[in-house]
Amino acid sequence: MARTKGKAGRAEGGGVVAPQTALSTRTAVALLGLFVALTLYAAHWTATSLAPPLGSDAPGTSFAEGRAMQHVIALAGAGPGSIGERQVGTEAIHRAADYVEREMQALCDAAEGSAIACEVSRSRTSGSFNLEFLGASFVNKYENLTNVAVRLYNRDAPEERPKGVLLLSHFDSTLASPGASDAGAAVSSILEFGRAVVARGEPLDADLVLLANGGEETLMQAAHGFSFHPWMDRVGSFINVESTGSAGPDVVFQGSSWTLEAYRRGARRPLGSSLVQLLFEVEALPADTDYKVLSTRRLGRLHGIDMALGQKAQTYHTHLDNPGELVPGSLQCLGENIDGVAYEFMREMKRQFDEDDADANDQPDGIYFSFLRTFFVTYSFDTAQILHLVPLASICVLLATSNAAVSAATVADAGAALAAPVAFSILFAVLRVAATGAPMVWFSRPFAAFALYLPPAAAAAITFIRGLATHNLNTSGPRTAKRRSRELSTAYISLAIPLATVGALLTFSPYRLGSYLPTWLAASFVVAAVCPVRLDAVAGGVPGVLWRLVAVAVPAAEFASLSGGYALHLLGKIGLSGNPPFEGWKYVADAAVAFVISTLVIDMIGFLPLVVRLLPGKTITRALYVVAVVAAVATARWEPYSAHHPKRLMALHVHRPDNTSVYVMSAFDSVPTTHALQLHSNHHMRELLGLAEGGAAALAVPTAQDWLPMYPMSRGLSGVLVPGAPGLPPGSQRRAEVVLDYECSAARPCEGDEVAEGHVKMYLTLYTGEPAWGVVNITGAPIRSWNLGAAVRPTGLPSDPPHMYAIRFAGNGGVEKQELELEVPEGAELHVAVAAKFYGPTDALRALQAHLSDSVALCPLTVVHSRVRFVAGEGRGAADVFAEAKAAEVRGTPGAGREEL
Repeated sequence: MARTKGKAGRAEGGGVVAPQTALSTRTAVALLGLFVALTLYAAHWTATSLAPPLGSDAPGTSFAEGRAMQHVIALAGAGPGSIGERQVGTEAIHRAADYVEREMQALCDAAEGSAIACEVSRSRTSGSFNLEFLGASFVNKYENLTNVAVRLYNRDAPEERPKGVLLLSHFDSTLASPGASDAGAAVSSILEFGRAVVARGEPLDADLVLLANGGEETLMQAAHGFSFHPWMDRVGSFINVESTGSAGPDVVFQGSSWTLEAYRRGARRPLGSSLVQLLFEVEALPADTDYKVLSTRRLGRLHGIDMALGQKAQTYHTHLDNPGELVPGSLQCLGENIDGVAYEFMREMKRQFDEDDADANDQPDGIYFSFLRTFFVTYSFDTAQILHLVPLASICVLLATSNAAVSAATVADAGAALAAPVAFSILFAVLRVAATGAPMVWFSRPFAAFALYLPPAAAAAITFIRGLATHNLNTSGPRTAKRRSRELSTAYISLAIPLATVGALLTFSPYRLGSYLPTWLAASFVVAAVCPVRLDAVAGGVPGVLWRLVAVAVPAAEFASLSGGYALHLLGKIGLSGNPPFEGWKYVADAAVAFVISTLVIDMIGFLPLVVRLLPGKTITRALYVVAVVAAVATARWEPYSAHHPKRLMALHVHRPDNTSVYVMSAFDSVPTTHALQLHSNHHMRELLGLAEGGAAALAVPTAQDWLPMYPMSRGLSGVLVPGAPGLPPGSQRRAEVVLDYECSAARPCEGDEVAEGHVKMYLTLYTGEPAWGVVNITGAPIRSWNLGAAVRPTGLPSDPPHMYAIRFAGNGGVEKQELELEVPEGAELHVAVAAKFYGPTDALRALQAHLSDSVALCPLTVVHSRVRFVAGEGRGAADVFAEAKAAEVRGTPGAGREEL
């Protein structure tokens, strides 16, 4: 910015302009720095601040984290009396159900004599349903899973009363994890909330059902089973509580219809965004929750919301998910939100009943977002179609009435300034990994990711904003206050045009959930553009700077909290991003993190026209590039992992149909599997695996058949295969044996069976010996109909490629076999491949684990494979050879028109 010393100018209209002194420039720069710092602080506070935790001695009518933590320790602790890991199929899952049932019964005991009636239900459920997950379609089959629920309702409630509210989470944990946060913390918070409800003793506006289900980690099975529970006939909405990290604050990330408005009214510390819901629905966040099987938006019939803890995600699905890792205040924040939202849901159920509002559930979905944890904004898509056009209309008015020098060149520069941060940051990430050969060096030091990828993003944006300013300077004449004001207005209108256009296009697209962000950024730039000239004409333009700082800081604080919070979440959870078998994957984690971090610059790009005006030199951009390069050099030899940020490693001890056994191992991220095994430096590991010095290069690649038990997650795994593993120990009951019990046809009918002409019904039994998780893959012939067992509700056929049918199965104790009834063309050749997985390390895997670094989180599994070929009508089956030719077919090589997993 041009300066004068000791000289007064004359403003347009005859007024005297105060001298623009060096002091005024420094003041403006100080204000700019102050606003940027405050905006970043507000964003950080929004993304990470928690409630003060209450101890176990808090008043009984209050939710207290101290009391909830006692449940967490009982469920997920490692000490005496604690349960610890609670996987489906283990003995511990039953002890966890016993504990939850006792605590729910204690609620009923405490409710005696109050206005609230209480009853507990413990049920076992079996079923199946079609599921699409990670781009795959399959049947999800379950048997003998446990659900524990308690229903609270008014003692004098009439038979005709409002529908109730279901509040649920799951008490099972995933493989190799005690599950303190996922989801012991959620179940514990629900139990503590139920205790507070009973302690208050006040009549409820609607029934309240608290559910702890025992099978979410097997892909939402137990919640699906509970949807057929008799109590569900009286349930009208639900709140699902989850966790994907050991710290809050909790965020609402899925919802529908009126539920988000109810959340707005009830949440004590609201936090959420429809943009995150969009990312979830397009599987940019590859996960699912029980919301999927209950919500009318997905597979269910109810309206509800999904809320979860989301920070400190490096502990998620690892052995570190223990009670000691939960950040104090997280459960207090979660519990207070559950408290407020559950009561608001019950009030809404009563309102709908009292007003006979049959149309309430027909309300359209809409946009939602929070602002600095102080209030929550919701509006319908119909409103969005009007509201989101306002910035574009305002721009048209400004272009027609103002003297802003907007041109195609300035708009192009503005568009480049918005796109360049993402492009430059991703390019820098790819070049860094290519040059150093070291992906994810920031994983155990998240601050390093910001030091690496924020500077090039900011430098790129400043470069193009400066280009926009250069176009503004290509006019002659003195740089008066009016001209300086016009230059800034031109910059802000030019930035607003592409943002408003994108926002409007998104509003009328399938991706409208995310349309609010570019729209409201554009609106703030429109406000910044209409700063009165007189404010730029006094005191060195400081009042004008203030006007624009306030205009851009408000949305920047909120949107930066969204980008920053998601970046912090991603930095922990990127360790589960997968390791597909192609070379370019090593760049993906760094590129993804660079992309999310670079959006922080876009959120705060409204500050940059002021930066360029007040600090016109190129010193800033040069400094930013230097910081990025220095950070890249300094981190080039950093070890990505640590004991608190471990590498997740899957290790399968696989027993193949040809009586050979192998180890199959894969990382879950971009860093190669061999990095975790440390084969070059760990001679004990080489000896265990039977490898010679430098033998890592000779390791084989697993086939897709080896990864069958992990389907559909198998699509994101590659890793290494080591032959020569020991076989099953003598006396082991673990197996995957497929037996054809009998066949029926029109020519050879069975009593009570109807078989289509030219078809055969085959009755198969799969024996696993012990409760197991696994996958059945049936290929080779079209299946006309099927039934998955007498205890299992029939389900349709999956919609994947023709002649390929996948079934995932899981069950608790007492389920050592799976039954299949298939109707196929007579004479058809049917191939049945089975992979049964049993949790826990074998002696061989224990020895391997003992020589791994403490920076590796191992998930050990025993897997038993079998393959059987049947010809329908022949009454017998033959073993299928597990040969390399078959392995090639499994990988996708065309073979007689058949496709396998």
